[in-house]
Amino acid sequence: PTAECVPRLEAAARRALEVGGERGETHASLGFAVLYGGLGWDWERGERELQRAVELSPSYANAHAWRAQILSILGRHDEALAEARRAAELDPLNPFLAVNVASRLYYARRHEEGLMLADRLTRETPDYWLCHWIRGLMLSATGRHDAAVATLARAVELHNGSLECLPDLGAALGRAGRRREADDVLARLAAESRSRYVPPYSFALVQAGLGNRERALSGRERAWTERDWRLAWIAPEPSFDSLRGEPRFQALLARLGLATPPARRAAIRR
Repeated sequence: PTAECVPRLEAAARRALEVGGERGETHASLGFAVLYGGLGWDWERGERELQRAVELSPSYANAHAWRAQILSILGRHDEALAEARRAAELDPLNPFLAVNVASRLYYARRHEEGLMLADRLTRETPDYWLCHWIRGLMLSATGRHDAAVATLARAVELHNGSLECLPDLGAALGRAGRRREADDVLARLAAESRSRYVPPYSFALVQAGLGNRERALSGRERAWTERDWRLAWIAPEPSFDSLRGEPRFQALLARLGLATPPARRAAIRR
């Protein structure tokens, strides 16, 4: 559970800063902790730490990649994409950083452009689950539901038993109208939760795909209680667009410090 691991993550990053001094990698780790709910999801602090990391270690690809993720959450998509591309340039053989570029396109709603990149990535690295995962999300976002289901099923298969992308498959099944199969995913998640931790975000994602608004919102609120690190991604996640008009959804964004429009957040930062 995030509530157990994040304090250790944050403490380790702070200790590294104490013993290692001003190093880009340690500032990047503190900024990364914000993505996981550390420092109270203090986005300004997280961006500040990652900006310092980039200044101290401009060739450290992860600092650029993690800064890109925070910028996506804050809705500053052009900046996020520029940082993600810089990270991929610095470490061109790292497939995660290439997928990170595609992910920024997904959250920016540039789905056709992102799908072209995801198609190339799955051809170049066919056994890497993340390539299939981001391609499946793009396909689902553009209404190619059966192709999305097949692609996300391949991601689940390649990820060898991990539950990380199974909820995305369940959500895609729901959007495809394959409700019984989506319910099977929920049942599997419930069964797994009896022997290992399954984040509430996972259930809410599938419920949103099924159009079960009340259950999706309740799952989001439970994710807040459990400090589920994935919760921050509700701000840019297209899968939750149908819930954005709900007062409870807006209240959750406010708790996360993500209710302020992106242009105003950028102005505050400057």
